[in-house]
Amino acid sequence: MRRTAMIAAAIVVLLVAGCLGWVLTAGSVPTMYALTASRCDVLGPAEAGAELEIRFRHSVQQTMVTEYLAVNPRADGFVLTGTKYRSYGVGLPFLPEEGTFTRDGDDFVLTGMHRELPSLRVGVGVGTQLTLTTAQGSLELFRIYPAGTAVRIGIAPYGKVR
Repeated sequence: MRRTAMIAAAIVVLLVAGCLGWVLTAGSVPTMYALTASRCDVLGPAEAGAELEIRFRHSVQQTMVTEYLAVNPRADGFVLTGTKYRSYGVGLPFLPEEGTFTRDGDDFVLTGMHRELPSLRVGVGVGTQLTLTTAQGSLELFRIYPAGTAVRIGIAPYGKVR
């Protein structure tokens, strides 16, 4: 009987210690978020290399644009790694030193980019269909927020996102 009580006590101590450790460290896990004046959406864990896709309709060209980002190795910001878009030939975004420019059917693709961004600010516009996608799923900002809403996309410890 005494042995059973000691085993039960040891299990309780381990469970309490595990729960306490989780509570104390959970707030420090780097997390991707989308923040507005009224709401914060968690996009997923910000592990180095984790991907974030931003998709929107260009306000002038009226074509879809996809920007590809990854969490940087320090997990404190993003790296723009590429972009894919359609254009009518005016104002094509391309600098030779920024990557490799190719065509994929009707789309223009810029890969091999490495533009460091500590955070991003995007705006929900009329008809933009602004959507954020991570491994955890998609967040259609245009369905959540009215046009004109400013959204900050960043990385912070889970418990400190505000």
